[in-house]
Parts: sequence; C-alpha cells; structure tokens
Amino acid sequence: SGDPVGLLVLRFVGSQDIAATCRAALDWLSTGGRRFVFCVDDDRGRGPKGPFASLERLVSSHVEGIRLGRYGRDSVQECADLIMACCNATALRCVYAKLTGLGARLEPRA
Repeated sequence: SGDPVGLLVLRFVGSQDIAATCRAALDWLSTGGRRFVFCVDDDRGRGPKGPFASLERLVSSHVEGIRLGRYGRDSVQECADLIMACCNATALRCVYAKLTGLGARLEPRA
C-alpha cells in the first residue's frame, strides 16, 4: 500500500501501547521523529496540564480521528490548525471545547 511498515504494524495491533514498551518500538512506530497516531485525543480527562500531542510531533496525514476537549489546544486557531493538518481524518468529536469562530478559520483563503 506504500505505507511505512511501522504504520502497518500499528494498524494491525490497534493500539499505541506497543510504542510505550521500549525505545526501539517507539522509533519503529515513527518516522522522522514524528509519531503515527490514528486519533489525536485532547479529551483525556487529565486536566489542564495534558499531556497533549503537539502537531509537530505527529504524522498528521495518517490521523483518522480528532477529539477536542476543554483542556486541549490553547486557542481556536490551534484547533483549526489541527483540523486542517489532519486532512484525512474522518471523525471529529468535541466535548466542552470552546470553538467560537472556528468556521471562519477553516474557510479557504482567497
């Protein structure tokens, strides 16, 4: 399919728990220092300190779902940047996320 082997294994296993087992596994499930994730989850219930994955640490082209929450991104612009970067995502879930003005930030620029 042209996808990296690490991504195919992650898809087969269905969890990122394998990446936490050892440094070699983490290196294998990433490319160029950026991790493969299928869902960016800002709604983990861990409070305002996160941890939340920064966009620079993700391979955004393989993200399939986005979950925005109250304590996730710092601004509506960061939420819009995340949504635009993860252009292949097919699911978006927002729980208590403040998204006033999101539509204007997602509109194509002329």
